[in-house]
Amino acid sequence: TQDKGWDQAVSGCWAVIHLAGVMPSTNNYPPKDVFIETAEQGILRILRAASRAGVKKFVHAGDFAECIADPMPIIEGKVYCEDDIMSADTPNIDRYALSKILSEKAAWKFVESLPEGKKIDLTVLVSCANIGPPAYKLPNMRGTLQTSNVILSGGIPGYVNVELSFIDVRDTANIYIQCLTNKKAVNQRIVIMAHTFWIKDICKLLSNEFSPQGYSIYTNKFPTFMIRISNFFCRNVDLSCLIANIDKKLLISNKKMKETFEIKLRDGVDTILDTAYAMIDLGLASKTSKYRKAGSRQIKQ
Repeated sequence: TQDKGWDQAVSGCWAVIHLAGVMPSTNNYPPKDVFIETAEQGILRILRAASRAGVKKFVHAGDFAECIADPMPIIEGKVYCEDDIMSADTPNIDRYALSKILSEKAAWKFVESLPEGKKIDLTVLVSCANIGPPAYKLPNMRGTLQTSNVILSGGIPGYVNVELSFIDVRDTANIYIQCLTNKKAVNQRIVIMAHTFWIKDICKLLSNEFSPQGYSIYTNKFPTFMIRISNFFCRNVDLSCLIANIDKKLLISNKKMKETFEIKLRDGVDTILDTAYAMIDLGLASKTSKYRKAGSRQIKQ
């Protein structure tokens, strides 16, 4: 949020990986204009400093929410890819998605405006959900870790049957590193995604693994009519888009990712189980008396 310090931060660097971006919890949203301005101006501050320092490579973390997010439901039969990006003028667009759309557009516009001798090679990685074992105990959990904790703790007595597209965070890290020297990635927008699982299958997988270890993981499906009734009375969150996506197949192409990077993707089942075990071992999720001690399943880093 400030200009101070960026010149020193990028001094002597030839490349920058920009991961900054806040996914606020539903009960802690900053004002929309502040949220959007922070994201848009934040990336421009870094790019200006990078340009002054002679940085040659810039990798920006986009998000698949730019392609489809509230209030736009899944279009059945459509295969989403790099060409898809929501209009910033979409009525009632999710503010997180809007912040990512505007920050990406600002990055492309800035890079394209640079004179020939000052050009920066930009790559935008439009990532689906990143799931994987955390390396250390976090002060708070958001996103997929928060969702995993809710499932493990039995915090919600059922699931809504929608699909989750994700990639192992360790594979994501590999791709970011390759971006620094991969000429195929120069000035490209690339969707990174490995697997798509139904939430019901994730719940069943975790239940099969952890129920014998004393965890109560619900595998009941919430009836759609109950979600509709909840949406009628819910004032803080609009569930209309979620309802519209129930039982809808989400199709995403990762062809460009596979053609650009040399990577052997981890198995999706391993990703989910590694994440759960790491959360328990680190104290991010509760440990039952029947839990098999750390080491019963190696956390693959």
